[in-house]
Amino acid sequence: MPEPLSRPVFDAVMARAGIVLSESEAEGIRAASAHVRRFAAAVRVVRPVGAEPATVFVPVVE
Repeated sequence: MPEPLSRPVFDAVMARAGIVLSESEAEGIRAASAHVRRFAAAVRVVRPVGAEPATVFVPVVE
């Protein structure tokens, strides 16, 4: 499993986004960053076109 972002990197990302967090919020979110990195790695893989769902939603406008 990937490691959480290091504290300096996490602080830089939050500062760049303009997000101000309390210490407890920052540690909680930083700890979850390992899970987010794992999920992102699973999503960012090349898949064949056939892996896309065949259903299409077309809203009815009246």
